[in-house]
Amino acid sequence: MGQLAQIMKQENFLTTNVTRKTRTFETLLVLGLLGCGGGGDGIEEEPDAAAQARRRPLSVSVEGGGTVTSSPAGINCSSQSGSECNARFPRTALVSLSAVPDPGYTFGGWGGSCTGFTCILTMDTSQSVSATFNATPTPEPEPAPTPAGTYSTTFDLDENPLSEGGRWLHTDSTLTVCKTVGGRAFGTQSGNGSYDDSNAYLTGYGNDHEVEGTVWLDPALSGSGHREVEILLRWTDTGPLRSTAYGPTRANGYEINVNHAGNYMQLGRFKGALLTQVDNFAVPKTGDRFRARIEGQRIRVWWNDVLKIDFTDTDAMLQITSGNPGIGFFVDGGSPNTDFGFDAISIRSL
Repeated sequence: MGQLAQIMKQENFLTTNVTRKTRTFETLLVLGLLGCGGGGDGIEEEPDAAAQARRRPLSVSVEGGGTVTSSPAGINCSSQSGSECNARFPRTALVSLSAVPDPGYTFGGWGGSCTGFTCILTMDTSQSVSATFNATPTPEPEPAPTPAGTYSTTFDLDENPLSEGGRWLHTDSTLTVCKTVGGRAFGTQSGNGSYDDSNAYLTGYGNDHEVEGTVWLDPALSGSGHREVEILLRWTDTGPLRSTAYGPTRANGYEINVNHAGNYMQLGRFKGALLTQVDNFAVPKTGDRFRARIEGQRIRVWWNDVLKIDFTDTDAMLQITSGNPGIGFFVDGGSPNTDFGFDAISIRSL
């Protein structure tokens, strides 16, 4: 019995020792796998440095006002964030760049690895791209209409109404037209007591202008009725119909008229207030020069280069601030309308 007990005791020791060693080995095996960083499949993950080594750099520079972004994300570059931005992308990636100009700029195109206006890159190698944004030029203000400058005529055509290719205008039906006969301009008014003066004007000479006429006087003129030649300043005839002491009219402007006998030279607002008058200013004759100009609200009138009127209209309610240069005529007492006229007219903007 003592020997049998000793043998059984040895067998138990061996069994226990083997079991302990087996468990120890299994523990070490598990710990070894975990120590390798395995996720249970025994494959080691790639360190960050290795992943970055497989990526390719993309650099973007921006000139001017605008922003460049990428898809996939990585680049967000503008003139405010610096002149150059950098990012790295997997070498198999397709990277699309978009350019958005700032207000006041336009996209001028890509440079470097891209050209034109579209940029899609395969990142199998290092790439470098530039984006140019150009400042939008500030538009120049529209220039003011340039006055026509000068216009001269000796009335070579016989016309009724005066037109000269549509240059001379007349639209107010309450008044009468001008005509040209034998190289001279006259009115067509009847002269039977109505104030339907004859007139014509040109446009495009600005609000400040000068008119000069060379007068013609019939040497055989007879009769006591008034004959007048007129220079018109800032003239319009397309306004609303207005009532005046001299009858209704759509016309408005400054009128300077001279009497054929030299009895008076008058400046007034048409069918309105008489502003000033010079009596016995001269004895008109063929070839005399009659000139008037307006600058601001100052009106000056000359006869043969001698200043006769220098007047400034200071009435803010009634002064005329815009209009065109023109000519006019008036007769009364049944006088012929071809006794007193113009041989020539010159007009210029100031």
